Amino acid sequence: MRGLLSRSGWVVVSVLFSLNTLAAQNTTLVFEAQGPECAAASEEYRALWNAKGARMKTVLEQVTGLAFTEPTIPVIVFEGIANSGCPVNR
Repeated sequence: MRGLLSRSGWVVVSVLFSLNTLAAQNTTLVFEAQGPECAAASEEYRALWNAKGARMKTVLEQVTGLAFTEPTIPVIVFEGIANSGCPVNR
């Protein structure tokens, strides 16, 4: 997992939720590979969430002051640039 996550430009994860809908005690992230070339990455993100998701969720809640409210969050794993709908100043 470490190699995949540190490889610049390889995989971008687009999490389809906003900060005001962040999650419940047993939050499930449903990882979906956008294409076959992203299937392995999707599995790695799923394994990472299964292993460390509870800690990541706790930290997100502590840092943002928000609570996760959605029990299931869809995640699309794809190779490319994420577009959150916000213009990027470069």
